[in-house]
Amino acid sequence: MYDNVLQRGFIALTATIIVAAVLLTLVIAVASKGFYGRFNALDAEVKEVSRALAEGCVQTAILEYEKESSYAGGDEITIDGNTCTIVSVDGSLPSAVAVEVHADAKGTVTNLRVVLDSTNDYFVESWEEVP
Repeated sequence: MYDNVLQRGFIALTATIIVAAVLLTLVIAVASKGFYGRFNALDAEVKEVSRALAEGCVQTAILEYEKESSYAGGDEITIDGNTCTIVSVDGSLPSAVAVEVHADAKGTVTNLRVVLDSTNDYFVESWEEVP
């Protein structure tokens, strides 16, 4: 009879340890999801900064090209430690201007290629992010 009581105690102890391990695993999984979720939100925010910086560079390139039709780019713009380079402004296309920019905000990069209709107040024909 004494062995039977010990065996029931062992089963109860083993079951308690298994349930505790499962609960601990579940708690760690939920906590890490929230922890890594913050980093995903931060990455998205930095990407938005990089994209806005690139869009600003495109606007700057268009203004410079309007002032001087021989403008070919090559300028680097720095705002709050984030840099954007006007890679090229190609006005040799028939009735179009192609602008390429590269923006880097805290290691997050956005490269844009924009084609504008030079005969229609620089109407945007295409605006795409390129690798």
